[in-house]
Amino acid sequence: MEDEDAHTVEMMRDHPFFSELPAELLAPLATHARSRTVAAGEVLFREGGSADRFFLLQTGEIALDMEDPYRGQVRVDVLADDAVLGWSWLFSPYRWHLTATALRQTTLLEFDAFRVRAFMAEQPDVGYQLMNGLARLLFDRLKAARRRLTD
Repeated sequence: MEDEDAHTVEMMRDHPFFSELPAELLAPLATHARSRTVAAGEVLFREGGSADRFFLLQTGEIALDMEDPYRGQVRVDVLADDAVLGWSWLFSPYRWHLTATALRQTTLLEFDAFRVRAFMAEQPDVGYQLMNGLARLLFDRLKAARRRLTD
């Protein structure tokens, strides 16, 4: 394993999202990721664009906005340290439903969605564990959105 991949595996192991995944499955996934730092104001993806990646935030803050025809850009959520960003990469037609912008300098791991989907198909046990983790994440985010709507 190359030094960069070893560092990526270490970052993944430290992230809550991958904490339950067996260590031997992290190395193959790490080959589909790269470490990145984005500056405040940098757009990671735009609503309607191709959802070809997803992210694990290490540190930082990302705003999620959507375009409303009457109100313009509307803030939907803000994700911070240790969050998972993006799930549109899992569902055809693989288009972003929101725009993601860094509110401050953010360090993250960026995963190639096409390669991870192929890996999940080749390794159904990994695919199941990732989908299970993403389903829990979606459930938690939907509950949080519901609470915000009723406040």
